[in-house]
Amino acid sequence: MIILFRRPWSLLVAASLLIAVGVLAGRFVSPALQAVTSMVSGRLVPIYKVETPEQRIAISFDATWGTELTDEILAILDRYGVKTTFFLAGYWVEKHPDYVKKIHEAGHEIGTHSYAHPHMNSMTRDEIIADLKKNHALLKDITGEDPILFRPPFGEYSNKVIEAASSLGYYTIQWSIDSLDWKDVSADFMVRRVLQNLQPGEIVLFHNAGKNTPQAIEILIPEIQARGFAIVPVGELIYRDNFVIDPNTGTQRPQRRTAALPAAAIPEGAVFEVPAAEGMASFAINVDWGEEHIPALLELLRTLDVRVTFFVTGRWAQRHPDLLRQMADAGHEIGNHGLSHAHPKQLTQSELTAHIVDNQEILDRLTGGRAVKLYAPPYGEWDARIVSRARELGYQTVLWTVDTIDWQDPTPETIVRRVEQKLAAGHIVLMHPRPNTLEALPDLVRAGRQKGLRLVPVGEMLRSAEAT
Repeated sequence: MIILFRRPWSLLVAASLLIAVGVLAGRFVSPALQAVTSMVSGRLVPIYKVETPEQRIAISFDATWGTELTDEILAILDRYGVKTTFFLAGYWVEKHPDYVKKIHEAGHEIGTHSYAHPHMNSMTRDEIIADLKKNHALLKDITGEDPILFRPPFGEYSNKVIEAASSLGYYTIQWSIDSLDWKDVSADFMVRRVLQNLQPGEIVLFHNAGKNTPQAIEILIPEIQARGFAIVPVGELIYRDNFVIDPNTGTQRPQRRTAALPAAAIPEGAVFEVPAAEGMASFAINVDWGEEHIPALLELLRTLDVRVTFFVTGRWAQRHPDLLRQMADAGHEIGNHGLSHAHPKQLTQSELTAHIVDNQEILDRLTGGRAVKLYAPPYGEWDARIVSRARELGYQTVLWTVDTIDWQDPTPETIVRRVEQKLAAGHIVLMHPRPNTLEALPDLVRAGRQKGLRLVPVGEMLRSAEAT
């Protein structure tokens, strides 16, 4: 048996250890550490706004009643070239499927606002899941796409609500600026309210039936743009991976990295790099979305003569079995990214087991038994319990040495610089199926080869190390 030297970069774990020390010492825990370790205190919150260096905000519309003003709103958005997010309640969807199509065909993002618009805090977890699944099916049937964003009715949430939504793969979204259009305030009032609070990363709440909403956005949009802000859908504003949410403010921010922890703090089975794998490095591509880029990615990897490890969620595999088989048929390694993109730390021991084992059954069934026993936890979220349970089930937990941060939508040049500066033998490079990643990939491969590295799947690198 070989011992792998592992170098973690997770602030989440560092913060957890520091909090444990602070609690034992009876000391004050800083807000920054509380933000990173919201699950330590047990309090979950939705995403209210996003910490971003870019001048971007999101405008969202909730639809639960009426359509009279929807055409006017869509025309204004189209006139200014703005795409937004509409959160649709299921009973509204059933009454107005033609408007769901209009919104979708206009290029706007669609999220779920529940089916029945109930007070979810008073419901059981199973009832919440049933409600969300019902609306999900309606939206998927009309648009052909799976919504990934959920806005709780009445802005009402609890751990139970967020955990239920997360188990279905939803990001729970609130807002940082309420236009108060539901109170029929004047357009001028709404304009002042939004502009006074405008900062990068804000999420603004409107409704498709607000009496003065069209007039307000007609004034607001050009003014927001004149101030240098881009208006994007919520799904483009948020981080989809490697993030934390401040439990006090609801601000989502990228997960920071810090210095390495002592090797003794890393449980056996957690792999951040494989130093004994001389002359090799690996690209690990996590897949829970981005299927539109997979065919081009596979063709590019074929042209570059590179094989990678795709870590795939079960829900994605079931939606796209043909793409999964294409990955395996091309000689790429198929790893386990969990049944859904749930937070592993929020799962009970039995749920964590199902999260890994049930996905493996799906991947094996769809690939003819070609999936490997490597587990990449969603959000890069790990601790001793998660790694130990995976090891008991026969899996190594794969993290990464170098994060391309492609999920933050950097330029391809930024991705290349970031990887080129750090890449060395035994390193694991984290990627996602994104257009900027595809554009950067030829230069990343070139950089690796110039350093004398063969780019191989993670499993091959591990087997090579075990053989030395």
